[in-house]
Amino acid sequence: MDLFSVHVDAKDWYGLSQDIKRFDPALMRRLRKDLRSAGSEGVDGVREKLGESSPDGGPDTGRNRSLLAAGTRVAISFAKRGGSVKITTTASQLPAEHKAILAAYNTKGMWRHPTFGEPNSWVAQLGRPYFYGPVMKAGSKRMSKGIEAAIDDAVRAIGAR
Repeated sequence: MDLFSVHVDAKDWYGLSQDIKRFDPALMRRLRKDLRSAGSEGVDGVREKLGESSPDGGPDTGRNRSLLAAGTRVAISFAKRGGSVKITTTASQLPAEHKAILAAYNTKGMWRHPTFGEPNSWVAQLGRPYFYGPVMKAGSKRMSKGIEAAIDDAVRAIGAR
């Protein structure tokens, strides 16, 4: 599930990446590092939200949320058909029976799940839309500016040589 993304014209993005790779592979590595750094604020914010206790104060080990936090990262793609910088979370580390928690936990509405330790007792829980909530609203402009700055720095480095 993508949390935040900036999209640039696919042809321009791919072309820029190929030009930078040919010109200076070290510059391409620096660009990737700078892009990842620009998104780190969002990753940290999502991980912090996932570290909060259960919204209803029920018994909770926090295991699923900690696994979601571990699966949150910045993904960078310079693919020919479309590239992007995204903050994404994967449920791949969750047990199979809990994989749907990622989508459910990110809803604004209610979702149902078995009560902790009581698989035959179901409860309704209000989602906690941390992805598009305060974390992304607070940091999206700074992250966008960081991404733009990283690209500008790479282009300036090419022009300076």
